[in-house]
Amino acid sequence: DYGARNGEFCGDAIQRAIDAAAAQGGGRVVVPAGEYGTASLVLRSNVELHLQAGAVLRFTDDFDAYPILHIRWEGYEQPCHRPLIYAKNEENVALTGLGTLEGQGRKWWTAFRAKTLDAARPCAVCFEDCTRVRMSDFVVRNSPSWTIHPVRCEDVTIDKLTITNPFDSPNTDGIDPESCRNVRITGCHIDVGDDCIAVKAGTEDAEEGIPCENIAITGCTMVHGHGGVVLGSEMSGGVEDVQIWDCDFANSLYGIEIKATPKRGGYVRGVTVRDCTAPRVI
Repeated sequence: DYGARNGEFCGDAIQRAIDAAAAQGGGRVVVPAGEYGTASLVLRSNVELHLQAGAVLRFTDDFDAYPILHIRWEGYEQPCHRPLIYAKNEENVALTGLGTLEGQGRKWWTAFRAKTLDAARPCAVCFEDCTRVRMSDFVVRNSPSWTIHPVRCEDVTIDKLTITNPFDSPNTDGIDPESCRNVRITGCHIDVGDDCIAVKAGTEDAEEGIPCENIAITGCTMVHGHGGVVLGSEMSGGVEDVQIWDCDFANSLYGIEIKATPKRGGYVRGVTVRDCTAPRVI
């Protein structure tokens, strides 16, 4: 109804459907099987973007299609290209379904290494200052940088995601909750070029120190990555009450890692790890 067609660029049509659902108080926007080109999408309160099995959102690698915002990246606010899927100050937002987000990150990785970008690369999915966030079942491939990045969010559920980025792709963390409260990460399969799951709380350069607390990570498999579950290195606001159990660290370089740079400050406390396997880590 809004003009999206299989095999075509449909970013404007998909955004119109999201906005129309929000205007009527909320609803479910369904992406059917097929491949749809798009640029950055913004989710709204009370809207679920649902990717049916066989649906692929292929995000353009045209840098100009991602406006530059002042948002949190690597622990403090700075100019960044808008994430592939983004929401700020929203509630009851959801991204679900058995479809795929194709980030086409290779051009971004090349520009990063060449130091030719005018702002930080976009994350695949970033929610800032949102409450009641749900992500489930979908696949994310080739994220330009960090893949899933909730920032200052509360009541976040991340369930059964499959995240795959090449082992040599720079800074392509899997799931990075930052300065969040009440986060549940369950049953995810993560194979990336940096840390698989990193619990963060900002750097010393952040305007305000906000802790990351009450985080549960269960039943996840970390196929490849620098660290399986990492606390830091951006952790100046403090990290506490983290429960990690029944996870398989498979081929991660490290299993559980606590890290910070000199003079960063902050604390880590109340961390429990049980019933995990780490067959090949250092």
